[in-house]
Amino acid sequence: MLEYLSEWMKQIAYYMVLVTMVIQLTAGKSYQKYIRMFTGIVLVLFVLSPAAKFASVDFREIMDSVKNRYEQELREAEMNWRESIDQNQNGTDDNEDVSGTIEVEEIQIGQ
Repeated sequence: MLEYLSEWMKQIAYYMVLVTMVIQLTAGKSYQKYIRMFTGIVLVLFVLSPAAKFASVDFREIMDSVKNRYEQELREAEMNWRESIDQNQNGTDDNEDVSGTIEVEEIQIGQ
């Protein structure tokens, strides 16, 4: 465990040296804010990686379960949509007026 933590700290140190070199090598200041944002996100991932390992959380399993749930809901929504289309084409929609007439009130303008 101590070996893992020392390796983790070395990775963060190497990463910070690399980030510093990249920021110094960028010619314009316009890109530095984007580089800092991206490197900050990667640094957060580096810092959180031991916590995820110790918590025994497998992010792939989480992402797969979210993906499967989304795909299932998408399939159900598509089936409901197809059923409503079929009902409308067959004329079995309960909300549809079957008489074919539309009643409109009289409109008076300029009184």
